[in-house]
Amino acid sequence: MNSGWAIASLRQRTSELKDPTKFLQTMFVEGSVDHLDDRIMEKALLNAEIYEDKIGIQVDKAKATLKIDVVDALIDALFQAMYHLKTFQT
Repeated sequence: MNSGWAIASLRQRTSELKDPTKFLQTMFVEGSVDHLDDRIMEKALLNAEIYEDKIGIQVDKAKATLKIDVVDALIDALFQAMYHLKTFQT
């Protein structure tokens, strides 16, 4: 199905995702995110862990069986917004 939306590739590397990951973390810490009692998002956030290396921070999970897909999708969406929308402000 062609939705008319441009599809952009996004490398899943700390160097690419550190800024949107930090931005998302800050939004949750400051309480500026409203997740509308979304239980799937809540569970994914509980499963997500922040790891820091010399390049920046990244999200991962402690066990392979845990799901964090929603968190990854949020970070990917923020990356797209931060770097491709002229009106986006952090």
